[in-house]
Amino acid sequence: LAPENPHPIINTCQTNQILTTPTGTLTSENCPNNYPNNLDCSYTIRGQNPNDKIRITFDNRFSIENHANCNYDFVELNGDVFCGTEQPENMEFIGEVVVNFVSDASVVRSSFSV
Repeated sequence: LAPENPHPIINTCQTNQILTTPTGTLTSENCPNNYPNNLDCSYTIRGQNPNDKIRITFDNRFSIENHANCNYDFVELNGDVFCGTEQPENMEFIGEVVVNFVSDASVVRSSFSV
């Protein structure tokens, strides 16, 4: 990430991108508009030190295709999967957190932003 931007916004689908800036925003592609179909994005948010706390806060625009088991579109943080329109609670991780976003070939919704 560019050192001249202390609060970067990442809004393009990447695979295995590592993010290490102390603050920033990660959004689904096209946020706040509908994200595209057939995405498979993965990001690792890593602290500067192994014991750094990483705080994840979803904004209130959270809207991902709903399914009881989140089988179609979802955002996943270290194995916890979220979909639908209920804003996930704030989370805290130590050292790093892996964020995956997957969308299938059909229904799309507006976005997620952390």
